[in-house]
Amino acid sequence: MAERKTTPVEETESLPASSEEKLQRGLTQDEMTMAALAHASVVLTFVIALGSGGLGCLLGVLVPFLLWLTYKEKSAYVSFQALQATVFQIASILVMAIVLAVSIILIVAGWTVSGVLTAILIGLCLMPFAVLITVVFALLVLILPLAQLGYGLYAAYETYQGRDFRYWLIGEALEADRSEQKGGASNWFPALNKVALDQMSEER
Repeated sequence: MAERKTTPVEETESLPASSEEKLQRGLTQDEMTMAALAHASVVLTFVIALGSGGLGCLLGVLVPFLLWLTYKEKSAYVSFQALQATVFQIASILVMAIVLAVSIILIVAGWTVSGVLTAILIGLCLMPFAVLITVVFALLVLILPLAQLGYGLYAAYETYQGRDFRYWLIGEALEADRSEQKGGASNWFPALNKVALDQMSEER
């Protein structure tokens, strides 16, 4: 049975985005690097939060925020990715603070109630629930920061490849907000780099 040969079109479609394709999107290597750095700053936020017990975690958010300030008039791609990273990290900190506060309240309440009612034996029946609440929220406090770290690093990888990355909910919300401000423009990707395209055409 003869082996099927792939066509040039199929071979091209199977290849990753080339430098030329990225250039056609109007992206430079510097833009992709800065966008990736904005997302990768989640590592700094994680380390600072870990070392300070969560008290200094907002310091890490300054990295994507400063990148947004620097590039908001220079690059639509970098500014949008940096803004996404800023909102994502702030939202992550708020979620962790809420989870931690709720877990402390429920754990203290659960053990207090079960302890008080132990005298009349009902508390013994409530202790398994107190243990379950403690375990569940302890796991959440451990897993959530790691999930946020992994998501941020994935975003860094995607943007370093020149892809138009969107955080779940955050990206769509920010794009919708910008669309309203710009009168319906919905594409955050920069316009084609006409100068670069002209140069490529001349080389051909």
